Amino acid sequence: MSADASSTKATKATNTAAATADGHETPQFTPFLPLFLLAASLLVFLVWQFTCLSRERSTLQQGIEERAKAVSQAPAAKERLEKLAVELLGVAQTSAEARKIVAKYNIQFTPHQKQGEPAAP
Repeated sequence: MSADASSTKATKATNTAAATADGHETPQFTPFLPLFLLAASLLVFLVWQFTCLSRERSTLQQGIEERAKAVSQAPAAKERLEKLAVELLGVAQTSAEARKIVAKYNIQFTPHQKQGEPAAP
């Protein structure tokens, strides 16, 4: 074997493994595994974060839709309640029990103008 071949083998051996004091070779440290684990954990975290945010977004969207329904039903409920209050106040003029209910809950009604109607002179 030539001197060049033996020096090449020795160089390869020192590049891939380091000799210890007792003569056993240990592999050199490579940054591949720690970097791979770091990248994999970052990927797992980002996927988890994305799924949590998408679930939260869909939940919020459902809440917005439900509130939109409630807001659209509010004028009709208000109108029914106003009619009930006016009727109860009318009955309270002749009924003692109705007067008790009006007094207990302090029911008052002052008619207000609807949107789009001009103010009375």
